[in-house]
Amino acid sequence: MRNFETMTWADILGASHHAIPISNIIRPAQKLLEDLGYDDKDTLVSFHITGRERIWAIRSEEKAFLLWWDPHHEICPSQKKGT
Repeated sequence: MRNFETMTWADILGASHHAIPISNIIRPAQKLLEDLGYDDKDTLVSFHITGRERIWAIRSEEKAFLLWWDPHHEICPSQKKGT
């Protein structure tokens, strides 16, 4: 994560790290966002760490506020093999 500190969002976002519509994440995660008062957000940022591991964050202007460590890619399951 330290490497991201000097990067712009244009450098960060792409194939590995991307914005995900909240409607695409699992319902329990959507509910937790509501409980935390973040139900006004449209998207979250998924940071691909390794194979299945992800870190989820809320993007606010030039900052990312970390929400979850997702070691098994369960917040937004993928149909791609190996993820």
